[in-house]
Amino acid sequence: MEGEPSYLNVDVKKVFAPSREALTLREKQVLAAMMAGNQSKEIASLLNISKQTVDNTGKIC
Repeated sequence: MEGEPSYLNVDVKKVFAPSREALTLREKQVLAAMMAGNQSKEIASLLNISKQTVDNTGKIC
């Protein structure tokens, strides 16, 4: 292409940054428990975390 930039030889590793999970494992566990119909107190007890942590995680999801 006479020295001009080309999209045919773009190094994909430089263009796209590696992705990361949108939710942590714990957030996924809280969300799954919420979807199963559990209340915050029940989820906190199941996962051995505080109810406040469950409530805060619910706001993220």
